[in-house]
Amino acid sequence: FETLGISIYEGFGITECAPLVCVTPYFARKYGSVGPAVPCCQGRIDGTGVGSHGYIEGEIQIKGDNVMLGYMDMPEETAAVIDAEGWFHTGDMGYIDENGYAYITGRKKNVIITKNGKNVYPEELEYQLSLISFVEESFVFEGESEKDDTTIIASIKLDQETMEEILGAEYTEEQAKELVWKEVDKINADAPFYRKIKKVIIRKSEFIKNSSKKLIRFAEENKKED
Repeated sequence: FETLGISIYEGFGITECAPLVCVTPYFARKYGSVGPAVPCCQGRIDGTGVGSHGYIEGEIQIKGDNVMLGYMDMPEETAAVIDAEGWFHTGDMGYIDENGYAYITGRKKNVIITKNGKNVYPEELEYQLSLISFVEESFVFEGESEKDDTTIIASIKLDQETMEEILGAEYTEEQAKELVWKEVDKINADAPFYRKIKKVIIRKSEFIKNSSKKLIRFAEENKKED
């Protein structure tokens, strides 16, 4: 987009916060960040683990004039997302750098917690996989544990047209897997052991999605090899 002369500035909003929470200033952009909190509110990270970037990772929480009073006639649901101090629990995971810029890494309900207590965000790995030219779509999830660690599995749907351009129309499944693993190994090379993809599934059929075309993560059918 930049090479086309189009500038993009990321932001972060949520309905319960009316809705803007963070926005990137046009004069001080950081790629990959949704920017600092807007003046009417403040953000914090509820977590203790430190990611490879050197910042504490955890749930993004918001407090300020833009936070809702609560869900109408739903006190229990309100109490589940707004604590006694008035912090709204967004359910989004991320971190905040030394300049107050927020980075979103995934959803709390999707995070994979390894046997060693490390957090793995499927969305981060899926984004890395999406950068591979022949990957049409991917789904990263937790598999059965091996020995003392958690198995991270990537189910990948290939772009057939691109695959045929690379390997030819008569390519085999073995050739496809070899090509996929070459790229997955590059991702794994820069990742800590607990975050490495340890198994790859080549998926032929479409993933099961909801009416808004979002992948249903907890559908067992999406985890099967077809």
